[in-house]
Amino acid sequence: MKQIKLLISSFVLASILTSNAAVILSTDFSGASVNGSDADQADDITWVENGLTASTSLSLENVVANQGDGHLFAGTGTYHVANGYFGGNTNISRSPSDGQWGTTVTVTVGALDVILDNIVINLAHTGNGGTNSNLSTNAKTDIAITITNTSGPTAVDSVSLTNLVPNSATGQDFTFNMTTPQTLSAGGVYDVSFLVDSSVTQGHYAVFSGLEFNGSVVIPEPSSAVLIGLSGLAFISRRRR
Repeated sequence: MKQIKLLISSFVLASILTSNAAVILSTDFSGASVNGSDADQADDITWVENGLTASTSLSLENVVANQGDGHLFAGTGTYHVANGYFGGNTNISRSPSDGQWGTTVTVTVGALDVILDNIVINLAHTGNGGTNSNLSTNAKTDIAITITNTSGPTAVDSVSLTNLVPNSATGQDFTFNMTTPQTLSAGGVYDVSFLVDSSVTQGHYAVFSGLEFNGSVVIPEPSSAVLIGLSGLAFISRRRR
């Protein structure tokens, strides 16, 4: 009888618990490399996955490069090196270059729904030689994020931050909070698109040195059928007294 009661209590507790907010997907781009035949594609990206998964390859898109070659660019002093950074070798100042770059991370949800609270980008600014540096505060970056359900496709949410100025040569975290916490359905596939631009005239280059999705995995509450079954176990327990 005590075992039955313990079983009921444990089952109910496990059924109604939801995981606390945590990192559900992240990368620092360490170990990534530029594809040998495609200077716009980074391979060997390692993700820490907890509820979401993503491809180990990531490509530049929507590139405008009037200054710089527009291919993958990293703060190691040389072009086309993705290890530790991801970004386009394009001057994103508004004038005279009018440059921009973007990318899309396609994420797949696991067996349980996921609530996405925010996305954190570790942003770094570089000079045209590729070396990270604390540039003038006049160098400001705009980033827009759009999340799309590929089964629709329908836009789930769009958020943006403007005039971002990292105060660290190695990068600074900026948090993009969802308009409201977004539920990504179990088994769903979503495109998370990033566009990196600027509305100022100060020339600069911008790269991601980290990317983090934060939220929680939803553990469903017990269904009516389960509750009925638990009630039956409780009834059996009472009859055995």
